[in-house]
Amino acid sequence: MKTLQKSLAVTFDAGWVKAGAREILDILRKNHIQSTFFLTGEFMRRYPDIVLELTRDGHEIGNHSLNHPHLTLLEVDGSSVSRPNITRAYLYHQLFAADSMYFKIAGKHMAPFWRAPFGELNNDILLWAAEAGFKHVGWSYQCDSWDWVADTASVLYRTKKQIKDHFLQLEEKNGLQGKIILMHFGTERKQDFPYLILDELFNELKKRNYRFVTISKLLSLQGRNFK
Repeated sequence: MKTLQKSLAVTFDAGWVKAGAREILDILRKNHIQSTFFLTGEFMRRYPDIVLELTRDGHEIGNHSLNHPHLTLLEVDGSSVSRPNITRAYLYHQLFAADSMYFKIAGKHMAPFWRAPFGELNNDILLWAAEAGFKHVGWSYQCDSWDWVADTASVLYRTKKQIKDHFLQLEEKNGLQGKIILMHFGTERKQDFPYLILDELFNELKKRNYRFVTISKLLSLQGRNFK
């Protein structure tokens, strides 16, 4: 009897740092995994060689804006109100400029997906991005790895072991079928690098009959297609 295989997407955001990026690439190659990466224009400007490697390895490239700006007042007052400078034209520029930069490097356009910097969104921003041809892709409930937190004194900080254990416990409790996990392609940590647990996490989830897919593949499996 064939065991049913379950699918999930481990996605990576790339803002401006590359520490750990090549290690992540190597781990994905070793495990024969293709993921979706959300890249900023700033990352692409700094590291076009890595962008080419991602593309050649068959990873899906989504849009993470030109320079990772704050779009709402979430950080200021906890609200989703757009900042005064955020207009349709501004968001178009952020998305189209990043896409153009990718085209110059890779010779093709990004996938029609974007992820808002800092996760800052409201209905206007979602609508403007959709008008520009980009569907927003967030992450599933409790599936933020918090790997971007570098300050060990922060209440949000998780060790690499805690990150791995968190996802395995989530799987045991509710399963990870159809889930989208958020991680980062690069780290500002000086030690306890989150990518060091990726190989172990992938192997354990493979034992539990999971396979790792891109966002477009995950959506197609769910009967949704935005291309």
